[in-house]
Amino acid sequence: MNHFSKIMFMVISVWVSQPCMALPAENLCLIPKAYTSLYTQDGSRLKLVASRPGKNQNIILLPGGPGMDASYLMGLVNLLNVEGNIWLLDLPGNGNNTHKNPNFNLWQKSLVKAISSLDNVILIGHSFGGCIALATPEIEPHIKALVLLDAAPRNMTESLIQEKEKFNLPDTTPSIVNYQKNPSNKALINMWVKWVDYYFSKSSRAEGEKLMSEVICNHKAVDWAWVHFWPGYSVKWVPKIPTLVVSGALDHMCPFYLFEKDSRFLKNNIRMVEVKEAGHFPWVEQPRQVKNVLEAFIKSLI
Repeated sequence: MNHFSKIMFMVISVWVSQPCMALPAENLCLIPKAYTSLYTQDGSRLKLVASRPGKNQNIILLPGGPGMDASYLMGLVNLLNVEGNIWLLDLPGNGNNTHKNPNFNLWQKSLVKAISSLDNVILIGHSFGGCIALATPEIEPHIKALVLLDAAPRNMTESLIQEKEKFNLPDTTPSIVNYQKNPSNKALINMWVKWVDYYFSKSSRAEGEKLMSEVICNHKAVDWAWVHFWPGYSVKWVPKIPTLVVSGALDHMCPFYLFEKDSRFLKNNIRMVEVKEAGHFPWVEQPRQVKNVLEAFIKSLI
């Protein structure tokens, strides 16, 4: 165990001994107001948001966007009844983790450093979080399992056009042009709200607009990704470790078929699950199904 891990162990030991808010029949402790946040030397923030006695494992949730603060994933955290510790990871400059001037070009190195600071890691990457994981083969030795939650194995430009035409979705071009005229966090959120039909089913549209309007973000991460990440994005490694691919059947941003039709991911160690009647945030629309799938996978790991 390295020095950073030992510090974390001491913090965790003190933290779990304190009174906490318990979810009924779950024996899962959550900090009600203030979380334990730890930082790597280059500024990544690991926020301990839940802990349950049992297996010595660390579940890290990596958010999407990019730029979306990982706090929007707390709805998913609250669903999970699994042993070990659950962390939210914000890379330098992501969300409100802006205490240092970030170099987004170093994000992949930052990701490796953050993950390697903990032992027995299960990485759950949502959307961009899953994509940057697949673009960073150096993480594989440091994780024991991977969950790709509404991510994609390649650039989604072509599939977005296909989804727009097939489902008669709104044209995203005007909102992008409007954002680029005066980029800001508020303008970014307004743009994301206008994309709600790509993220949520029609029955959950209002709920989706609320979620997107309340997210904490840093537009500079998006600006960087549009120029330096997404144009050349493709998978740089195919996992040999236990891997779960989960995607909403109505996700038009990262459609399930991108993995389902990619022969590289048709392997015995990779399980694929399509969540019916759900979009890009499937735990919001189908919480019970997502809970059961993720818990079964995590509990199956030795």
